[in-house]
Amino acid sequence: MQKRYHVKEELAKSPSLICLTFDNWNSEHTNDEYIYISAHWWGIDNKIFSITLDNDSYNNVMIYCLKNYFCAN
Repeated sequence: MQKRYHVKEELAKSPSLICLTFDNWNSEHTNDEYIYISAHWWGIDNKIFSITLDNDSYNNVMIYCLKNYFCAN
């Protein structure tokens, strides 16, 4: 818990931009859908430089939601 707080604190102070990578997939057997985010920290909204996604159709909804979130904030 202490290390997580320290990493979040350092990222918040970072003068550089942050890149995120997402991956989505679903299980053919259970129809469950999953998303994997390689980095996720609170308080970095204004420091995100890019988001990298694969060309999966699930990403369209996520991009729509993220775009609305960042435009509103």
